[in-house]
Amino acid sequence: MTAVGGDKAVVFWRNVYTSDSAYDSNTDNLTSFDTKDTIYFSLYDGSDWSNAQMAYNGSLGGVVGLKTAMLSDGTSILVFTLDRGSSDPENPMEGYELAYRTVSSNGTLGDLVVLTNDKETDSNPQVTAVNDNGTESFVLGWYSTQDGGDIRLQAVGADGQLYNGSSEHAIPASVKAISQDDALNINSNFQFAKQSGQGVDGLTLVWAETAANKDGEADHSVLYGTQLCKIDGSVYLSSPQALVTLPSRTLSNSFSAWKDSSGKINAYLFGTQYSETATETVAGVTVPADTDQLLTGGGSLTAQAVSVDAISILQRC
Repeated sequence: MTAVGGDKAVVFWRNVYTSDSAYDSNTDNLTSFDTKDTIYFSLYDGSDWSNAQMAYNGSLGGVVGLKTAMLSDGTSILVFTLDRGSSDPENPMEGYELAYRTVSSNGTLGDLVVLTNDKETDSNPQVTAVNDNGTESFVLGWYSTQDGGDIRLQAVGADGQLYNGSSEHAIPASVKAISQDDALNINSNFQFAKQSGQGVDGLTLVWAETAANKDGEADHSVLYGTQLCKIDGSVYLSSPQALVTLPSRTLSNSFSAWKDSSGKINAYLFGTQYSETATETVAGVTVPADTDQLLTGGGSLTAQAVSVDAISILQRC
């Protein structure tokens, strides 16, 4: 994973190794990485790359996913999901926890922080850099199975400190904590999208949902977005709005989204279109023929379109 800040850059990568016994005993174990599962990084200072350094030694568990972001001064952050193991065979991802570590522009490592420690599955780590009134920080986001599924949020300073409580840089703990809408369903495979140098206000979450056809069958993907709105010091969540609708019988496999200088959300989407008439045989089963497609599209969100969850009558005259 890579990130850029001004003329500086960082790249993080996994360094893994599977023992010979895993190869000999069971081919399903080839990605178990039972011997080594570490993370290394290298920094670019504007003219040259540094020697590789270890950011995580694998002592707390395996690495499931990782992301990075960088501030303008070259301070970067590594955010990753740890697999600390599960005691529940019915829930093998019970031990997924979120961790992070900052790296200064000269390669000095901050403390390794394991942010979660619960029975929920914490996955799909996301991170972005924001600038609020001249103070740069990181916003972390990840999917948690708590409360039936939620996107959790955490602001982290350049030195790795948590912004919570009364801090002016603190943000709500989760999407549902902002919206108070239990029916809001943001897909676990969400991403952040923002403009360069943007603060928390206007930071957008983008995700894909599957829409049905007139017969109620899964038919195509729709890319949705909702943005954080900071009004009078409080953070709100705009109503989810459709950004890109894929053609009929076309489902999104993955996407990459960003916000341009006008505020428009743009995206590249890798999708699969399933034929309505042509078929093919896979493992003895006849299925619709499919075609992989690279698509692009975009849309704009209505500024500060905040939904009203309820209206209470405080006094009746």
